[in-house]
Amino acid sequence: MSTLVFSQYHGNTIIGVSPGKRSFGVPPGGPLNPWIVEEAKELLGHENCAVIEIIAPIHVEAQQNIRVASVRLNREFGVVLLSLDSGKHTFTPPSSGVGYLALISETPRPFQSISLTSVELEVPESPAISPLRADYSNYLDNTPTLRVIWNTDFQPATGKIESISRVGARVSVEGAPKLESPRRSLPTVPGAIQLSPSGELLIHGPDGPVTGGYPIIGGVISADLHKFSLWNPNLAIRFQPVSREEAVEAHANLLKSHQARLKKLEIARRIHLGDTR
Repeated sequence: MSTLVFSQYHGNTIIGVSPGKRSFGVPPGGPLNPWIVEEAKELLGHENCAVIEIIAPIHVEAQQNIRVASVRLNREFGVVLLSLDSGKHTFTPPSSGVGYLALISETPRPFQSISLTSVELEVPESPAISPLRADYSNYLDNTPTLRVIWNTDFQPATGKIESISRVGARVSVEGAPKLESPRRSLPTVPGAIQLSPSGELLIHGPDGPVTGGYPIIGGVISADLHKFSLWNPNLAIRFQPVSREEAVEAHANLLKSHQARLKKLEIARRIHLGDTR
């Protein structure tokens, strides 16, 4: 058995094991940035590989060689594919936001099991390779602007992120009115914007509540939700009002760019491995 021991775990989060399945420790909301998680999996060439969302340094002890795709780790901005010998390795998160570590075994056996705290995952085998780097900054927007569909007259132009996590972001704004709360809790989704009694905006993240008792005054469009994986507290942000039609078009454009990006990564991986098929 090939074992990976993760010490000093610090709340780093396991993302999906395989499509449609969950395991202990897998957050129900999925990754903060699903776009670059899919890039890491594509660069590894395995859809079912284990992925860890990194918010603090993580120390890995591998008993056998492994291949990893690191995203925004160890001061590398893009996606890095590399082989690691057995032994101890450390991965550090970026200065802002989160990073991701995807990994598979490089042993000749068809499947190997890794132990991640109390979680058992399967990782496919693959041959050893030399490093391959890919910058993803060409299509993922990181400007401090959130496009929002508002449903009230109160539409702040700017705000400051006071705190941010997988649950969501707390944003201070000026001039917030006192709105009457709904008589019962209402369903919410990632990106929903609630106005708290203190006048702050509560923007729900992937692990945010499924219902809420504060007024819902708008929503961040899906094409901008990935930005919360790139930001830190104390960041000044702007809000840009958009229509539902503009939100649909923005998501379609991002999805198109993402699919083209995955195809390029697939070609780069095959060329790098000498696969001419």
